[in-house]
Amino acid sequence: MKRFLRKQARRPARAESDEPMPMNEGSAPDIIDSREAWEEELRARLEFLNFTDEDRSCLNALHQTLAPLQPTLVDDVVRYLTSFDREGRFLPAGIEPFKLAFVSHFEGLISGSCDLDFVRTRLKAAFPLEKIRMSPHLYLGAYVRHLSGLLQEMGKIFQDRPMDLVASMRSLLKAVILDVGLTLDGGAFSAGPTHRILKDFGAELLWNLPDGLILLSSSLTVLSANASFLSRFGFSERSLLGRPFDASVHADGFREEIDAMRTNGEKLRENILFSMERADGERRHPVRVTFVAPHSPCRGFEVLAIVRDLTEEARIRAEADSLHRRFINLAETAISGIVLTDPFGKIVYFNASSERMFGLPRSRAEGQPVESLLPDPALLSFLQAEDRRAIVREARGRRSDGTEFPVEVSLSHFEDEAGFLSTLVLRDLSERKEFEEQILRLANFDSLTGLPNRAHLVTRLNRILGHSSRRSRTGALLYLDLDRFKGVNDSLGHDCGDALLVEVGKRLSECVRKEDTVARSGGDEFILLLEGVGNKKEAERIAEKILDEVARPFEIDRVPVFVNASLGIAVWPEDGETSDLLLRRADTAMCRAKEIGNTCATYAPEDGVRTNRMYEMERELRQALEKGEFVLFYQPQVEIATKRVVGAEALIRWNHPAKGLVLPDQFIPVAESTGLIVAVGAWVIQEACRQIGRWKEAGIPPFRLTVNVSGRQFERGNLAETVRTALEDSGVEGRFLEAEVTESVLIKRTMTPRELQELASMGVRTSIDDFGTGYSSLSYLTRLPIYKLKIDRSFVTTLPSDPHVRAITTAIVTLGSALGLRTIAEGVETPEQFEILKDLGCHEVQGYFFSPPLPEPDFVKWNEERDGGSP
Repeated sequence: MKRFLRKQARRPARAESDEPMPMNEGSAPDIIDSREAWEEELRARLEFLNFTDEDRSCLNALHQTLAPLQPTLVDDVVRYLTSFDREGRFLPAGIEPFKLAFVSHFEGLISGSCDLDFVRTRLKAAFPLEKIRMSPHLYLGAYVRHLSGLLQEMGKIFQDRPMDLVASMRSLLKAVILDVGLTLDGGAFSAGPTHRILKDFGAELLWNLPDGLILLSSSLTVLSANASFLSRFGFSERSLLGRPFDASVHADGFREEIDAMRTNGEKLRENILFSMERADGERRHPVRVTFVAPHSPCRGFEVLAIVRDLTEEARIRAEADSLHRRFINLAETAISGIVLTDPFGKIVYFNASSERMFGLPRSRAEGQPVESLLPDPALLSFLQAEDRRAIVREARGRRSDGTEFPVEVSLSHFEDEAGFLSTLVLRDLSERKEFEEQILRLANFDSLTGLPNRAHLVTRLNRILGHSSRRSRTGALLYLDLDRFKGVNDSLGHDCGDALLVEVGKRLSECVRKEDTVARSGGDEFILLLEGVGNKKEAERIAEKILDEVARPFEIDRVPVFVNASLGIAVWPEDGETSDLLLRRADTAMCRAKEIGNTCATYAPEDGVRTNRMYEMERELRQALEKGEFVLFYQPQVEIATKRVVGAEALIRWNHPAKGLVLPDQFIPVAESTGLIVAVGAWVIQEACRQIGRWKEAGIPPFRLTVNVSGRQFERGNLAETVRTALEDSGVEGRFLEAEVTESVLIKRTMTPRELQELASMGVRTSIDDFGTGYSSLSYLTRLPIYKLKIDRSFVTTLPSDPHVRAITTAIVTLGSALGLRTIAEGVETPEQFEILKDLGCHEVQGYFFSPPLPEPDFVKWNEERDGGSP
């Protein structure tokens, strides 16, 4: 720009041209005829105005921003001038040269150069004004209009930085004052009206400066004060001018500073802080004052005080301090670590949570490069990238002891005077990662044995089956179930049972290769995944080895424990190529091995047929429950002494839509194995109670009905609650219901005594079915609320011919009588059996000798036709 202006200054003047005529171009001789003298004069003027390198930099920064706006601002000036008819007459003939000259003129004003070229340009400014016939007052009016536009644009630029706006305005006003002074010295407006206009213009500029100006005489009498000072501190000109300064303005130390300046012969004393009171005395303003002693031989010592009110600055600083304190309070109490880094990646703030997180005091952390704590190349690239987007990512943190830990970093950037700063909000993920690993382990491993669980094994099996390697094309799945494990739990306790499962898992792992998988499926079941096993023979050899190892005694709490196992084998691809199919077939083979007893069995197609039949029957049983296909038959129970019916046993039948009437022995085992017996047994109890209620409503004296109860109902069916609900819904008394339980259930089920006591509290009696057919201790007869013993049909059938059976039967009847228990014999079919039981003292019988099981209408009719049919 300087080279351009100098070039323009050397060009000859032209009266008329299409090209612009800069304001520094004219026909006058070179005004600067003594370079050395003007260099000294310029230095003195700049020193008096306190025009510094900082002002040059400030104006240069403004020039870069405002230079592109100069044509637009000049257009506004032209529009303003043309709005006045008289003043705008000169413009039509030379408007474009004027506009371009004005643009060049004001670009020089805000360039910040203020060198001899600038002086030459300003001293010669009058000549192009004469060329375009522009009167001085129009020039000054355009000058003020243009400055107004500049100040408005500066307000937009610095709207969030009021202090920077004030500094920029101060630098610009210094340049304007220098410019006006040089124009006056150029003589362009030295004639009377012109001189007055420039004087008025200068006075107008000073009067409206944002800083307060006070001119004091040698005796500190106020000679003048500008509008900013008067309005800001509440003074009027009448109350201030011509009076001693300290008589009106109270600012401690003000006089002392001026006296010291006069004594030392100083021309400038700047940035002195005072507290200055308003005229009304309501409050004091913090101010910063610069004292200037201009050289004026004719007027003696005078002082110009430039007063800047720091109230707004103090308010902004207080707000900033308050925000800073809030940030610090928030940051210091935050759970997350908060780290602030400078543009070079050095840590400038390190909160308390960061200290705890990294084990490092902030005194050692601040000033260190952030990569010493977060050695993550990807994160550092984000810190240094020109793209200032916020990110959230996981990284590795490094503690002061060198250990690393996972950390979540939320990175964002902001800009201040120092450049771009970065904020890192850190969250230690160690506990979350440990929790995730724990959850993953719980989801994939058995908590007791530490072995993979079924889900983990299925995932691995699916991966192997989907693998294309040659080794994965064959393999075996071994499904192992411990025999008599429940006996260990019942006899030694569950802690010993758990310890046994752990030892079994260890022993199984020792039987296979490291690449094989041993998983606990649940309970006392284990699954072994053997990859690369070629055929069933090879799998059987491994299985036999495993069974032998399991059969060796385990030592649990110094007690030898013996268990056996049953093991089913399925191989792929022969027995299936999906994990679901292989697991089902290995399970099916294990069930067959369990039936055989303590051995291994490979899957065979007939196993699948039998399993399919069982699944089909299970499906049909569920439908039978939903559709109400079950019915009850009733077999009379007759008292021997009176031959009167005293009760009946309720026996379930399945009225199959296609197969007709299905007897219990064909579907109860499937119901037992699938758990459906719980729902079926509950239906029997509910239907028996409903039937007793229906007889009562029909006027038939209610019979005591006996229902069979499965061991599964004790375990999972909440038997007592089922009976209570059935009695309440039907309105039947508990004394009309009898629960028949097999002897094996009483021996094996630890929860049975509690359940039987609950039944007894409702009036429901309990009888023992199949008594004497198993091996057991008879002590439970004295501990449980037993009402009746049932002699199994296997004894009754051979009773007339086998003396040993008669002896056992006699013992049962005698035992019952001794304990105050009633006895009943089932399966009585002949008069001879009936007479023997009568002679032995048995109380009741049931069987075909009196009646087979009958549907409800036939049973009622049969009972009514008997003599003494009433109970």
